[in-house]
Amino acid sequence: MSKKISMQLIADRLGISKYSVSQALSGKQGVSEETRAKVLEMAKAMGYRINSKKHKPQTETNKTPNKVNPFIFVWIHSSKLDEPYFWNQVLAGIVNGCGALGWNHLIISNSGEDPEFAFPSYADRASCLGMIVIGSLPVSFLLSIKKMELPVVLADHEEPLSDLDCVVFSNFDAAKSMCRRLIAEGSKSIIFVGSDDYAVSFKERWWGCRIAVDEENRTGPHAVALDKWDLPYEGGWIPMLKSKISSLAPGSIPDSYICANDQIAVELLNQLKQAGFSIPEQSKVVGFDNIDRAAYSEPSLTTVELGKEVLGYRAVDALQHRLSKPGMPPEKIVLSFRLISRQSG
Repeated sequence: MSKKISMQLIADRLGISKYSVSQALSGKQGVSEETRAKVLEMAKAMGYRINSKKHKPQTETNKTPNKVNPFIFVWIHSSKLDEPYFWNQVLAGIVNGCGALGWNHLIISNSGEDPEFAFPSYADRASCLGMIVIGSLPVSFLLSIKKMELPVVLADHEEPLSDLDCVVFSNFDAAKSMCRRLIAEGSKSIIFVGSDDYAVSFKERWWGCRIAVDEENRTGPHAVALDKWDLPYEGGWIPMLKSKISSLAPGSIPDSYICANDQIAVELLNQLKQAGFSIPEQSKVVGFDNIDRAAYSEPSLTTVELGKEVLGYRAVDALQHRLSKPGMPPEKIVLSFRLISRQSG
């Protein structure tokens, strides 16, 4: 989360040129207002310092009386705390969102074994504004949080039984659109790489691909085959990936690979090249999440930008909205996606 955010990094995330980012951040002409707005929002979420007075972010502070140094709890599963490509970027967005509002934050990891929430003895209950829960935690734990009568927002997770606000990605639609794009470009054999048991996002991406292929096979002119390499992403997946590639005959490589995330896709690209396969001439490779390495892989990786920092930032917005309008029905905010087309597919 401490990495310096550059204009090039913002450009890579948005799939536009560094020049366009520079023009947008400086308030100069040469970019559309839509592009300027996208650049400014991404820059805020990523923690880029916007020096131009014209674009200085407006900060708001919570006006709740008798609140000294207001803070929020940020809960995250302990297994995700040190993951650098996705979850830490979501955390960065939350931290930046809190900073913009003048809130402090307290990050607490949870192993998922605690059945109920207990307010930490070291924290001031009167100064706690609410909580953001990143990823999934047991329903019993969420329900025990609700008993504290504090606003709670779920980030990258939806739990209908909890009746809580949530901010999620459109993983299903993104995967469906990516798969349909590959089919439209002539892919008749596709392999999904990743275990849908690892995370809800992996499962949604797998189902998005399945629905796209099912629809094509019902209505399209050509049959499309979809298979899955079920790799245990939490450990041991790289040797299994090598084994899968080594078993490929020269003429049996699929038209396209859709990887459950970019880390898998970048590793797959490297191993396919080492095995003598040409990408994208023999097979296309695409991923999800648009991690920093995606723009600099060889070839550069086609991926889906889902806005990891933006998810965290919007979760803070949702919490602020809940504080200001506590009687409103729970909301589900679904963030859209953006295809970043590069060389690999």
